Amino acid sequence: MIKKIIFLFFILIILPQQTIASCVANENCLGQGLSPDAISNRCSSITTKEVCNSDHCCNWWNITLPAQFNTTEETTTNTTEEETDPEETSPKLIIPDLQIKLPNLVFSDQNKIQTSSDGENTFFYIPWIGEYLAWLYNYSIGIIAVLALIAIIVGGFYWLLAGGNASRVTEAKNWINAAFSGLGLALGSYLILVTINSNLVRFSSIKMMANKKIDIPILEGGSESADNLVDTSNLSADCHDPCVPPSTLVSIKNTIPALDCVASDCRVNFTTYQKLITASSKAAANNYRLKVTSANRSCATQQKLWIQSGKNSSRVARPSCRSPHLSGSAVDITITDKKGANLVNKSYKELYPRNGPYNLGDNDKLTLLKRIMIESGFVRYCREWWHFQVIKAAIPCYDPIK
Repeated sequence: MIKKIIFLFFILIILPQQTIASCVANENCLGQGLSPDAISNRCSSITTKEVCNSDHCCNWWNITLPAQFNTTEETTTNTTEEETDPEETSPKLIIPDLQIKLPNLVFSDQNKIQTSSDGENTFFYIPWIGEYLAWLYNYSIGIIAVLALIAIIVGGFYWLLAGGNASRVTEAKNWINAAFSGLGLALGSYLILVTINSNLVRFSSIKMMANKKIDIPILEGGSESADNLVDTSNLSADCHDPCVPPSTLVSIKNTIPALDCVASDCRVNFTTYQKLITASSKAAANNYRLKVTSANRSCATQQKLWIQSGKNSSRVARPSCRSPHLSGSAVDITITDKKGANLVNKSYKELYPRNGPYNLGDNDKLTLLKRIMIESGFVRYCREWWHFQVIKAAIPCYDPIK
């Protein structure tokens, strides 16, 4: 039992001190022929945010708290108001509001949280996890003491009721000895942990980096005119409309049996068109239909989706004519019954875990959709169940469906 308690304390204290920010690989990397390990190593070696974001294979990730940042009146830097915005250097946190009120647990005032700055980054030191663990330790000692007292009382009753029976007297002594032994271990646990590693009893504050607040204009979806409201002046040089000649695109709206298209632009290139014909015939053979929800896209449309996602490449690819959707080489698709009712058990917001499995929680209809599309010559984007393309994926999807 004591080994389990020591191991639990070790895990609770060590885990919060993991790396707060790092450069990680994304799934939209366009580098062909690179293995996932090569891409991961390529990004993990980058230590600065600017260099990381400039590499199309990588993204800078930060761990954030489920709390909003407000402005405090004081800053920890000596910069002038013209040089630094106080909102960016003086985060104010909200004290955790526990759903269950714990007796005698008082968190430090959020106004007394220490902060520091390192260039453009602001760090703050959170003591609340350490305070919670310290309370948990002290409260556990009290509970153990109560349980030990109960065990001693039980042993005393056994002794009184033994009536001279040696075996019962021995059992009573065992109860009492066990109670004192457990109480001694509990009271001496601090010394045990210090002996193992002094860091196990140091509930120090956790250093966190504050994210800058970015106002993202969210546009109403479903309107063709919304593309005209998007600022495309900062599009990358390799994104220009049209990305492919319109004459190379074929409409799939009401042109393929057992396939419906509800996208704003129901055009794809000829290779994709042919493979969709094969896929729809396979679906029809199983008494189902396919429904395309997104096909060809313009740079303006991709820019709108990119901004709406918060420029999160795990959700939406950066605007680029190399993107499969912008060349008519990809479709977002689902499977329906003959009346058009969706049969997939996932929404378009549900991504698979970053490292798989890439079939987590699939129902049999979604498994059938994947099999139909892959057997028809399409390639999957691992984390999105709905995305299929005819060009080679940047990072292979090790999916159980081949």
